[in-house]
Amino acid sequence: MITFLVFAPVLVIEFQAYVLAMLGAIIHGRSTFDDRRQHGSSRAGGYLAGVRDTLRLYPAIIAVLLVVAFIEATTSWLAH
Repeated sequence: MITFLVFAPVLVIEFQAYVLAMLGAIIHGRSTFDDRRQHGSSRAGGYLAGVRDTLRLYPAIIAVLLVVAFIEATTSWLAH
């Protein structure tokens, strides 16, 4: 039980990164299929706009995953 409590914050932060990645997928899908209202007249233009929007989100996802990897490595090293 104590081990779970030590690693619980790591899991919460890691799941947060996964939620951010799912948000990127939603943004990309909405840009692709709701293209006429948002980005232009073609699905290809909406798709490319979705790629650009998603690429702006990925630095945050990478930063969160790097932080959680450092925390996980530190807690794992301290636990052993």
